[in-house]
Amino acid sequence: QKAAQLDSSMLDAYLPIGIVEYYSGLSNTLVKTGAKYFGLNASREEGIRKMEIAASQSPWAWTESLSVLSYIYQFIDIDKVRGLEVSKKLVEEFPNNYDYKIHYAVSLLQTGDFKSSKLILDDLDRTLSMQRARHQEGFGSYLDYLWGYYYYLIGDDEKSVEKLDECINNYAAELDAFLGEAYFLKAKIMDKRGERVELRGFGTFNAKILAEFQPPRKWKLGRDLTYSTKDLMGDEIKALQDIGVKVNRDTDISPVDITV
Repeated sequence: QKAAQLDSSMLDAYLPIGIVEYYSGLSNTLVKTGAKYFGLNASREEGIRKMEIAASQSPWAWTESLSVLSYIYQFIDIDKVRGLEVSKKLVEEFPNNYDYKIHYAVSLLQTGDFKSSKLILDDLDRTLSMQRARHQEGFGSYLDYLWGYYYYLIGDDEKSVEKLDECINNYAAELDAFLGEAYFLKAKIMDKRGERVELRGFGTFNAKILAEFQPPRKWKLGRDLTYSTKDLMGDEIKALQDIGVKVNRDTDISPVDITV
């Protein structure tokens, strides 16, 4: 921050400042207060604005800025169009980067480009074994989810569940967002099949599932189903609030009341 103040042309500094401001904006009051104490704006919007500056104008940090924004636009503050733009740019600049291709595939699926996404997924399948051994398990988990998402979108629920189960049962990746999405898609398929009893038996609490499959009565989620509000994604929070869920972001752990 001091470097940016001393030299306004040091646009690479906008990335770390933007990251801290963005995630402070997602956090509880204590973290927000701490950020303000250090002169930061604990705001998701301001954080994104700074990261966008770094992505478009910085000489060194633009790659990482695009990567972070890609994740944010795909899983937190959903912007499918912008998510596609940034993930496509990364793949164009680094066509052999496996991780960037994964996020590009996410955006292609989110925007309904099944033809292009199938080509990318086939390429990811073909090149998985070429990745470093320690990366293959993690990338494989992402790939299982992507295939499950692809089959879900084209209406092949049987193949979708097969790939989603592989993702869920053998998850070895770092980003939990893919795992949460796998649970969510499987829950939607189970609901279509009338398997709501099994759906409620899921061991992993997922805010999207609760938002999509509203219980027929008021539930008090006790300590066995409390969750960290800082882990909720932007669209999940909105979806929960839309059905009357109280989401208290002033504390890290918050049970909720759901009235339908």
